[in-house]
Amino acid sequence: TCGSLLCIELASDVKHCGTCGNACGEGMVCAEGTCLDPCEEGTTLCGTECVDLQTANLDCGACGHRCGAGSTCKDAVCECDPGVTASFKADVLPILEASCGGNDCHSGPEPISSLRLTAADAYEQLVSIGSDVCDGATRVVPGKPGSSYLLDKMTGGAVCHGRRMPLFDDPLPDAAIEKFVGWICAGALDD
Repeated sequence: TCGSLLCIELASDVKHCGTCGNACGEGMVCAEGTCLDPCEEGTTLCGTECVDLQTANLDCGACGHRCGAGSTCKDAVCECDPGVTASFKADVLPILEASCGGNDCHSGPEPISSLRLTAADAYEQLVSIGSDVCDGATRVVPGKPGSSYLLDKMTGGAVCHGRRMPLFDDPLPDAAIEKFVGWICAGALDD
């Protein structure tokens, strides 16, 4: 409260930035408890960094919306890098089975999630299907990695529900995410 009856948001209050009484200088902004110069025109404050949402791979179109390996932010949209391609059965399905079915999260007789990522179910439950959370965000949009919520869950960017996946293991390496991006860029075929 910094001595008043009102609660103070120390992460963003310019009069109490980071701690009570720490006022930012004139024209400065408080971001995550740090006094900063405001962003230049054409950039946006994401966390404590001024970024160009048109080209920033970690903040593409919006703060926190990440482009996965194998895609690049162009005009605020994650677009496919040239030559990036992958197969569902040969490249994507083995990663799903190894990383997403563990701990009975998305497989087994009583999975934790309603999303089943077994060899028999994964394709039908991912491609052009709305998520049961996040206002029905489409899990995989063929040809559009930046619109595929599955990639948001894997990269940890713009996750509107839950946390980065896989939940009980280390995040997938860029090489694995690039396979998902390549498959989506190639049209998300059931090959």
